[in-house]
Amino acid sequence: MNNKTEIKTSTLKISGMHCASCSTILTKALQKVEGVQSAVVNYSTEKSTVTYDPAKTNEPALVQAVQKKGYNAEVLTDQSYAREEQLRKKEIEKLKNKVLLSVVFSLPALLISMFLTSLPYREYILWALSTPVQFYIGWPFYQGTWAAFKNKSANMDSLIAIGTSAAYLYSVYAVLFNGGGHQYFEISAILITLVLLGKYLEAVAKGRTSQAIAKLVKMGAKTATVVRKGKEIRIPIEQVVVGDIVIVKPGEKIPVDGLVVEGYS
Repeated sequence: MNNKTEIKTSTLKISGMHCASCSTILTKALQKVEGVQSAVVNYSTEKSTVTYDPAKTNEPALVQAVQKKGYNAEVLTDQSYAREEQLRKKEIEKLKNKVLLSVVFSLPALLISMFLTSLPYREYILWALSTPVQFYIGWPFYQGTWAAFKNKSANMDSLIAIGTSAAYLYSVYAVLFNGGGHQYFEISAILITLVLLGKYLEAVAKGRTSQAIAKLVKMGAKTATVVRKGKEIRIPIEQVVVGDIVIVKPGEKIPVDGLVVEGYS
């Protein structure tokens, strides 16, 4: 085997992505790292598979490339796979609590806006109910917008943040300087609640997908028999490189993707 052609593949766990455009930004950033041959960022699984020349770059450099774009990343290991499941459960629980809290504020705002049109201080009550939703519960949308802005891009968070902020700020103006003017406090609050609900359902779906993938990984082969310097040796599948001849004996699982050189089954 020629060491000059040896390449390595690493899997990164990426957090902080808000929509598919984030994966596009990170894919381009990783592909620009010197020594990287290919990089794929999957928004659904929140993972990136990077193939690179270890003589030109390394895993810390890949992580740094992701962090420069305003996201977080770590190299996945056997230990981090288990920790990832725990973190995902915490994230889903956190989103669930935020959705419930958002409903507590936005649903009364909607009911007051639709049915209690003669309620005293109605506009100020709506203002008070929508403010926590806009700036506390909706804060991640502003963070996503800022991250996209730094990368000279836009994403779904930009749309939500700009749209709801416009409705909220106009409503504040209507209350303070245009007495009797129509306001849209409940619309901005309901919109944030619905989008957050969508993110919660998406996180639940991602969790189920990750669990299914983890089960498949556990079913796969952990070692492979390769021919190096004319001898058969057994190594972890992570150490198999392009160009290796892999021997699959009767009854064994196929450890990696490849082309059939010879043999039958």
